[in-house]
Amino acid sequence: MKGLYKVTEPQHDQGHVMHYAFAHRHLTDMAFEEPQLILSAALDGRLPDILNRIWKDMNSNLSDADKREGEIGVELKKLDDGVLIVVLMPEPEIPPEAKYMALAFQQTPAQELMARCFTLELSYDNTFALGVWSPDRTHGIISRSSGDLGDFLKEVKDLISQGDGQN
Repeated sequence: MKGLYKVTEPQHDQGHVMHYAFAHRHLTDMAFEEPQLILSAALDGRLPDILNRIWKDMNSNLSDADKREGEIGVELKKLDDGVLIVVLMPEPEIPPEAKYMALAFQQTPAQELMARCFTLELSYDNTFALGVWSPDRTHGIISRSSGDLGDFLKEVKDLISQGDGQN
């Protein structure tokens, strides 16, 4: 029966759009397109300032009603054969905003820098889901997750050690 049900897209304010775009678009683009640049900035301590400057610039273009509070945090974790950059996002308010991003950088056998991008994002049932982005910008949900940073990092490290989420 055509027209019986009307499907509408949820309407989100620009602050929610910005939060999503920052994590799911800008960070993944940076990791996949300029892996050496983002890794170098993380290793020499510049990445928090760079990410917060981008966040503030994006936020400055919003109306006062749409502005998002908070700052971006960055933690570095050692992998057996690489580095994991953990990005702590301002608290997600609606799905699929990310609570955390994990950007894994490892050397390939050909000595190229390989990036992998993982998200811990708010789900539509108010739980959290572990997601992965591929270099062609496809996104998939791997599993449900607790929303705890420690659990997220363990899940990401397990996926990396299993070779999942690879380019």
